[in-house]
Amino acid sequence: MHDCIVVGGGLSGLYAAYLLNQAGKDVVVLEARPRVGGRIWTVYSEGVPFDLGAQWIGEDHHRLKRLVDEFGLPTKPTPTGRDGGLVSVLFGGKAIKRGGLGPIETWPLNLCQKIAAVISYAHLAWLTRRVAPSSWLFSESAARAADDKSFAAWVKNTTCNESVANYLSFLTGSGFCSDAGQMSARGVGLMLHRYGGPANLEGADRDIFVQGTSHLTALLAARLSNSIQTATPVAAIRYTKNQVEVETSKGLVTAPHAIVAIPPACARSISLPADNKTLDQLELLREMIPGEVTKYIIDYDAAFWRRKDLTGRYVGDVHPVDMVFDGTPEGVTSRARLVAFVRGTRAREWSRLGVDERRNRVLTLLRDHFGDEALKPKAFFWYDWTADEWSGGGFGAVYPLGALTRYGCTFAAPKGSRIHWAGTETADEWPNYMEGALQAGERAANEVLEGLA
Repeated sequence: MHDCIVVGGGLSGLYAAYLLNQAGKDVVVLEARPRVGGRIWTVYSEGVPFDLGAQWIGEDHHRLKRLVDEFGLPTKPTPTGRDGGLVSVLFGGKAIKRGGLGPIETWPLNLCQKIAAVISYAHLAWLTRRVAPSSWLFSESAARAADDKSFAAWVKNTTCNESVANYLSFLTGSGFCSDAGQMSARGVGLMLHRYGGPANLEGADRDIFVQGTSHLTALLAARLSNSIQTATPVAAIRYTKNQVEVETSKGLVTAPHAIVAIPPACARSISLPADNKTLDQLELLREMIPGEVTKYIIDYDAAFWRRKDLTGRYVGDVHPVDMVFDGTPEGVTSRARLVAFVRGTRAREWSRLGVDERRNRVLTLLRDHFGDEALKPKAFFWYDWTADEWSGGGFGAVYPLGALTRYGCTFAAPKGSRIHWAGTETADEWPNYMEGALQAGERAANEVLEGLA
């Protein structure tokens, strides 16, 4: 019999299994897809990698950096334009080119509005400290009040300028791939606290994997030899007296412990035991709202936008494509790519469009902001994570109104539990990022090792 079953072969599940394997434990990973990696997925064209899923390594992503160093994976800085260049901004119908990288620097705001924006950021920083139990400024009453209010409503009530309120709601909603009206204000504050504060998001895209992010998950999987079963969906998880039984499409698997490392949408479809030690975590996971996002990668022979002193970055609230980044690793000159996103309800609306119509709309936006050369890409890739059967959305999830009050805000399993939670949405640090996936996998593995001791 195995020591532990890991349900889900994404980064979090693979890392949990890797740590258990390193500790000498017998572990099996059950993955529904025919491949490992989950929401990490690299495709190749003429030997060039294109990441349709998770891509960036952040400045404070210490676990991810350690793993990159351990496996000797080559990375390159992202060409963010920190040394100069212009960001294209289209907000409220007003199109401009502006220098700087921070949200306040690039906002199309006048002086009075910028002062209001600074005040709003101070309010947001205060919110992150008031709603997180780990903060010394935590207030139960403030947390409950924020949990009963959408982030859009909270911004409107705390910001004295309508343009600033709209822009802050837009940026936050885009960042979480959700609409600001869906998200609990406490949930947003809690996640920002787990990022170390709003300012830390500016460093969340520092580096890129040269060989593609899937190289990381492939190396993790290789360390697990024959312990991974792909194309093995899980139908149910049951308790018996001293073990966990996991029912799959290929039969029954048993172990003293199980780590569930799957997205919220998949947690709804699996029958789990209503055990009082883990029920709150299960219900919180099931109620989380998956992000809605389609990612587009447009490949060119050269970074033509740089010749025009443009960073390759765009942000706007008019077109469904709300953000564009230069996704070319720094120093690479033979190929260049722009990475574009459609998120929230607009991603859902675009799911009805054909491939040619999507392509035309994306390229038209890029032409409007970067020039006619944008209409002649070498290749065009895209993936709709909302339509993905085993993700149900991406790249993470947000808390709906009231959920944190009902179920608490931790996924750490109570002592004596046999089911443990992983996956980036359950992380205490950097949720919805690869770093969060690693932190959650590490926490779950440690819980299992403690239970087996």
